[in-house]
Amino acid sequence: MNGDLISRSALVRFGYTHLVRVISGDKELGTKRLSEIPAVDAVEVVRCRYCVNWKKAKMNSQGYLICPVSGMKIMADRFCSYGERRADNAD
Repeated sequence: MNGDLISRSALVRFGYTHLVRVISGDKELGTKRLSEIPAVDAVEVVRCRYCVNWKKAKMNSQGYLICPVSGMKIMADRFCSYGERRADNAD
């Protein structure tokens, strides 16, 4: 997953509650503040060019690549919920 997203458990592991305790002098406040941080329900996307289906795509009569799974037009930087990362990750 993208390194910019951090889980609450990672914050605890890396001392967020300790930092709040040092600043405020109160461990309970650190735990409370941590639980108030908004969470993101995120999943890593697989761009079409890295998907197992990219090489299986066929060109339609209008010149667009069509995904064999979704039946939709695909482009290198797009993604969909069917994306499945190739092991080689090569373009």
